[in-house]
Amino acid sequence: MSKRIRVLAAAVVLTALPLGGCGRDGPSGGGAGTSGPPPAAASTTVADNGLLARPAKEILAAAERALRSARSVQVEVDYKDKDGPIRMNMRFTKGKDAAGWIEQAGTRMNLVATGGKYYVRSRKLWEQQGNADLARLIGDRWVLLPSAVVGEVTPFNTDLTIGGLADMVFDSGSTPTFLRTSRSTAGGRPAVRLQAMDGSYYIAATGKPYPLLVDGAGDHQDMTFSRYDQDLVIRAPRGALDLEKLRG
Repeated sequence: MSKRIRVLAAAVVLTALPLGGCGRDGPSGGGAGTSGPPPAAASTTVADNGLLARPAKEILAAAERALRSARSVQVEVDYKDKDGPIRMNMRFTKGKDAAGWIEQAGTRMNLVATGGKYYVRSRKLWEQQGNADLARLIGDRWVLLPSAVVGEVTPFNTDLTIGGLADMVFDSGSTPTFLRTSRSTAGGRPAVRLQAMDGSYYIAATGKPYPLLVDGAGDHQDMTFSRYDQDLVIRAPRGALDLEKLRG
């Protein structure tokens, strides 16, 4: 179960690897370039979707179809491995746009992916990967990754979509064997819990059967889904520095 959480967090980190390492730090708050209304309260009048009466395999398939059909979704990851905690808060659209932040060992990197381009904001990245002059020049401003770097991470661009997210969450090669199905709640919403030895999936029991939580059965091993189907526009940060031009 924790493998899914680890893979998703690692995939986002990879956007900075061609520059020499994981991005770190940056201003607090979500990635710039997103707009959308605050999360709506879950309705208490939505009818039960009948999910609990179905076999676990069918529940999982329904959840995958629902996630793939979503217009937008927010995903929060809390994962801890031997290198320390990794936290992530990203919003994905039906297209190839995403925005948010990832935090590793207490430092944060903001990310925006839109129009086939990647933007990064993280002062510590430039302090660690460049020289002191470069770090002073860039500071806390957004940086457009060089075209050569974008080419190297193009395969990852597919994963920065709701479809790519669904591929990771519902990978048939590592889907656990569920031992028990029960009624539960997740994020204040009625849910169907699919319980395995190493954790649980929580699927919405009302409305569309969206995944709400993947619980890794341990501290700091959670993947939370929220803010489904909200109108979300992700824009390229204004005034972003072009790293290729800075390098001459």
